[in-house]
Amino acid sequence: MRQPVRKISRFARDQKGLAAIEFALIAPLLLLIYFGAVDLTNWYMAHRRLVVAGSTIADLTTQNPGTVTGTQIGQYWTAVGDIIAPLTLSNVNLTIRNFRKDGGSAKRQWSYSRGADCSNAPDAAGLLAIATGEMTEANDILIAEVCTTMQPIVLSVFKFKAVTMTYQISMRPRLGKTLDCTAGCS
Repeated sequence: MRQPVRKISRFARDQKGLAAIEFALIAPLLLLIYFGAVDLTNWYMAHRRLVVAGSTIADLTTQNPGTVTGTQIGQYWTAVGDIIAPLTLSNVNLTIRNFRKDGGSAKRQWSYSRGADCSNAPDAAGLLAIATGEMTEANDILIAEVCTTMQPIVLSVFKFKAVTMTYQISMRPRLGKTLDCTAGCS
């Protein structure tokens, strides 16, 4: 009877392998925190690049005096590619919509897309708010939207899908009240 009690007592006092057990319990949590911090940093940097891309393309487009072409917007978008690196333009989608206030409501005049449509177009209530708060009669407003998707490391472990990130900015034409697109826009 003393033999099993001694073995149990010796086993309870034994410290060998304790560090390995503690590591096995703590390491997954530490890895989750580490990769979560990496994901958060990547998300923040990608979002900042989307802000720069959207602001730059809207700014360059609205500086045209009265008319712009799809070719010009495409050239601006190519220039934005250097600004947003290491994101690539093939992974970032662009949608520009131009609205004009006519009779108290905002009507779409033209749009330009590069890649998939970001599809965050203002609904009727949003257009009414834009027309009421930001526009005067026969005045345009340009809404540029950029979007991309990213697959966070931590979320992929838990079988979540990719996260879509979107940035939208509105600007008025700078050198006149209206801005038309003569070719390459729909």
